Amino acid sequence: MNQSSLIPNNTFRTRDGECGFSIVEMICAMTILLTVFGLTAQLISFCWNVQNRESTRIAARSEVYRALNMIEREATTSGYDLKSNGIVAPDSDAQSIRFRANLNAYDLNVPSGVQTVSEAGEDVKYKLVGTDLVRLDVNLNQTSVLASEVTTLQFRYFGGRVTIRADGCQPTIDTGTSAEVTPDQATFFVVTVCRQLPAVGAPGSDGYQPPDVYAISHGVVLRNSVLSSY
Repeated sequence: MNQSSLIPNNTFRTRDGECGFSIVEMICAMTILLTVFGLTAQLISFCWNVQNRESTRIAARSEVYRALNMIEREATTSGYDLKSNGIVAPDSDAQSIRFRANLNAYDLNVPSGVQTVSEAGEDVKYKLVGTDLVRLDVNLNQTSVLASEVTTLQFRYFGGRVTIRADGCQPTIDTGTSAEVTPDQATFFVVTVCRQLPAVGAPGSDGYQPPDVYAISHGVVLRNSVLSSY
């Protein structure tokens, strides 16, 4: 008897009569699937790092603008009811500024003799402590942190209004006819804040964001410096 006639014809077929995948086909399918998963993971990592950087930048911008708004708000009252622009020259320089104002000078509800520069918010100083931009209430001896990871805090004092041509840790300023003056003679100053943005991700990884710096400069008018206006 022929031995081959004893082997069924459907030995290598499935129960439904259809052939299965070969090893080569399975390897190709798995390779394609792993490639798609790898590309998807790279895209997710890239988007995640970019999103983290932008979130950090937005947070840095919010911190810096909050600090600048507070500085400008207190600069507008600096020198109120004082015979100066309100800046304490011996305690103000290129890295810090100190304002004084007699805010309750015409408050009829304040007892006589109390109308001095000794209340909360009447004597404040802005400066860097490490990498923190802080506001010091001198009368209360209280410090509050306005922004962190600050690398540069700079003040420049001018006798008149100037134009900021470009931001940066060393901004371009068109002084025109307004020369730089000492703090006690200033009617206008420019404050520059630079905040460090840390790296996101590992060097060489997908979407890696290297360290960066967010910088902004802002001009502020000392309204009470022109005493003839009052």
